[in-house]
Amino acid sequence: MKARTQIRLTEDMKRVVNEQRLGFIASICPDGTPNLSPKGTTAVWDDEHLIFADICSPGTIANVQQQPIVEIGQPH
Repeated sequence: MKARTQIRLTEDMKRVVNEQRLGFIASICPDGTPNLSPKGTTAVWDDEHLIFADICSPGTIANVQQQPIVEIGQPH
């Protein structure tokens, strides 16, 4: 298995996340298909983590718990 790479958020990355009102979290479903979910609650937790509220995200949460690989898109 490939080692996980820890990403350090730059001040510019944090600024982009904090200024946006809508972001998208892409996760991987058990059958390998993508799941794209809009999130209006994405925020910076610390230098290495982002968070979002679990308001109505059962598919995203289940996918991330099973396979913690995500892509985060912030429109700008």
